[in-house]
Amino acid sequence: MKTQMRFPMLLLALLALLSGLTAGCDAHPTEPADGGVSLTPSPSAASLTEVPGVTEVMGRTGPGSSYALLVPRDWNGELVVYAKGYVQPFLEPTLDMEIPGVRDWLLGQGFAVAWSSNSETGYAVRDGWQRTHQLNGLFASEFGRPTRTYLLGLSLGGLVSEFLSERFPSQYDGTLSACGVLGGGRMNADYVAHFRVLFDYFYPGVLPGSLYAMPEGYLLIPPDPATGSPGSAAFHAVVNAVAGNPLPAMEMARVHQIDLAYASASELVASFLQVLGYQINGANALTERLKGHGFFDNAALRYTGSTDDDALNSGVARFRSDPAAEQYLERWWEPTGRIERPFVSLHTSRDPIVPARSADVFAAKVAEAGASEHLLQRTVEAFGHCGFGAADIPLGFQALVSWVRTGSKPPA
Repeated sequence: MKTQMRFPMLLLALLALLSGLTAGCDAHPTEPADGGVSLTPSPSAASLTEVPGVTEVMGRTGPGSSYALLVPRDWNGELVVYAKGYVQPFLEPTLDMEIPGVRDWLLGQGFAVAWSSNSETGYAVRDGWQRTHQLNGLFASEFGRPTRTYLLGLSLGGLVSEFLSERFPSQYDGTLSACGVLGGGRMNADYVAHFRVLFDYFYPGVLPGSLYAMPEGYLLIPPDPATGSPGSAAFHAVVNAVAGNPLPAMEMARVHQIDLAYASASELVASFLQVLGYQINGANALTERLKGHGFFDNAALRYTGSTDDDALNSGVARFRSDPAAEQYLERWWEPTGRIERPFVSLHTSRDPIVPARSADVFAAKVAEAGASEHLLQRTVEAFGHCGFGAADIPLGFQALVSWVRTGSKPPA
């Protein structure tokens, strides 16, 4: 008998999906008309934050890339450089920040904050680190060199922050990676790929296209109660499949290559929406970024954990990777664990897009590099990608600052 999903379950699934899929859905910032770097204060100064007494400087570093430098009236001399998270590839870069509440809290605590829109969206690690790293010189030329500089990255920005902390340890005094892709780009790409090919096995014919290519314009977009938008066909296809017949989804979640953590039926549905939305909305852009080279290889893999592994391995689609794609993901970016300054990682326990085991992989790399003394990891018992409570990131940042200033590592 098929289990029907009640409306509250759909609502929770939708809210969870929105938290994981709509980062970057914001208005376009005003940019200067000329083509160079601009340090001219924006005509809409003080529009980015409600904190009083903040000096704002906005400009751009090239086509599509804008930046913001914010300094509070009672600046403590320290700077937080923020690395933006993944923005869906069909959107344009914007200056809107995913965590404006944290930004305003930082300003209220006396920290200056700088961030860039980046010039690319999608899996743009290379562009992300370049644009983020540029902020140091831009800030120093306008306000002087800060006494300390911290990195704060969210999701894909957490991977960018890790890259910067490894490559430029003398320029950043400490790093906070929140829900960061710390297991590396290859691990997360493989996880999402496993999810799609296994979904096609357990729910054949529900989704069009394939791992590497989706029909043009076929996107997973949730309903928007504010506008009355009903959501896209892909959204309803996944909801109807998983909520209408959850048993295959529950079995798929137990496959060891997925090992999905969820605490309720609504979290199960929301997890499928989040991960498949990431794959559906980003497949074509990632294939284009990799110049058509396949990144995924399950040709010799044996899937385990289902009720019938023989049938699963006989029926699941198989792929072979291309060395060029593997090299790209290795370069942009596989953490080595060779961190030299205090590094705090923060994860939720039931993150369907960047599984909590990503933190374990990173910790193992740090240990292998002999750098465990520089790593502090904290797990928040919560569901969703970056599904933190209002105080979680500020508490993590306070721990980082205390560690940097005193040299004493806080407890996990």
